[in-house]
Amino acid sequence: MPHPGALLMALLAFLVLGVGPSEAQQAGPDGSRIVGQVVDAASGDPIPAVTVRMAGAGMSRVTDQDGRFRFEGLASGVYTLEIRHVAYRERSVEVEVTGEGMFYQLTIQLSVDAIPLDPIVVSGRRDGPLAGSRDRIEWMRQVGLGTHFTRQDIVDSRASRVTHLLARVPGVQIRGGGQGFGGAGLFLNPQRNCQPSVYVDGIRSPLFGGSVDDLVSLTEVESVEVYRRLSELPGEFADDDARRCGAVVISTRRDVLEGDPFGWRRLATLVGFLTFSFFVGAGR
Repeated sequence: MPHPGALLMALLAFLVLGVGPSEAQQAGPDGSRIVGQVVDAASGDPIPAVTVRMAGAGMSRVTDQDGRFRFEGLASGVYTLEIRHVAYRERSVEVEVTGEGMFYQLTIQLSVDAIPLDPIVVSGRRDGPLAGSRDRIEWMRQVGLGTHFTRQDIVDSRASRVTHLLARVPGVQIRGGGQGFGGAGLFLNPQRNCQPSVYVDGIRSPLFGGSVDDLVSLTEVESVEVYRRLSELPGEFADDDARRCGAVVISTRRDVLEGDPFGWRRLATLVGFLTFSFFVGAGR
């Protein structure tokens, strides 16, 4: 007859721990043994590769393809089985061995445990000629530095010239009567009475007292960045004039518009700059 304590232990395991019925039978004179099967609580399917460790006894087993394990040669006492699998919630089950030659059969159910994982951060970086200006504008907007106009902002503004767009920036002055090609003078810091550095596609483009409209037409422009103060000026545009007078950074639609990426306006300005530089150098 099974020992009354073994039957009581099996009943408690079933009611409290969700462990299936445990049958205690005579197992011979060479100690007792525990034989079990680990199954999925939802489907009832056996779970292989489950580690079953007998705490305090220094013994562990791994379930086979049928989810089965066994411990043999056990003396009387209370044994704690720790059941672990990477895809299931860890459990522990106590089995009381109440004499020599007993055989304990267990069915242990495991429930799936959702394993929390750190979120995967994917950062996408744009490619192409305009990648640098777009990434810079996004960053400067996040930290609140400078004033920026994207292509959509330019379209929404209904401005017809670059100076018309810049005139909407607080503190910026556009003065008529420019000395260049008849355009208007641009001043980001009027109190200093100096014109800012102007960069077109990363190349510094002197105005020679003229207008930024002589460099590029608004239809060619993809983005405009205005940096009025040294504290907000990106390092790649921090030349001596920009440190005092600010900078206007223009990116054209080189990867959008077909044809000559420079345009006749910038070409004429470049020729004027080279001519001026030649005569200045010859006069020295």
